[in-house]
Amino acid sequence: MRISMIQWMWWSSLFVFMGCLDAPRGPGARPDVKQSNQVRKKIGIRQIQNSWTYYGTEFGAEDWVGAEGGYKRVQRDPHTGELLWEEAYYYSGRSFVTNKGNHPVEMLTVHYDYLRKRFSVAGVTDDVTIDKMVDNLESGKEQSRQMINQETIRLADTILRKWKRKRL
Repeated sequence: MRISMIQWMWWSSLFVFMGCLDAPRGPGARPDVKQSNQVRKKIGIRQIQNSWTYYGTEFGAEDWVGAEGGYKRVQRDPHTGELLWEEAYYYSGRSFVTNKGNHPVEMLTVHYDYLRKRFSVAGVTDDVTIDKMVDNLESGKEQSRQMINQETIRLADTILRKWKRKRL
């Protein structure tokens, strides 16, 4: 998927800003995810399972790795513990060669912003079909938030089915 310079700058700025809120803490006690998993279930986001490994907190974001290979990053408010956003990362299992000779791993990111109540997707792929699907989703911004969220999740599920992966 092509990521525009504006999207890249926005995400980069967000990570830098969030990193300034809380210095890296490293491992530490496993956060209790029971309550936040209830929220995830209601929204339709992959829940953190008991079998998942908590890798620690870096720049205020919790890093989790699932037994089935799933990876999740969760950002909470450093003062209240309220969920701000989270991302689930999915890998197709393949890499490809770019026109610059790089070998990125094909992946899909499903992002949920708890404050805006909005899903978004981004990815790294050389599959023009996937790029077109994401471009078509981006062109429908005039729809309601609920419609955009439904279309975004449908798109993520379609891509993951193509890769023989599941979102939940």
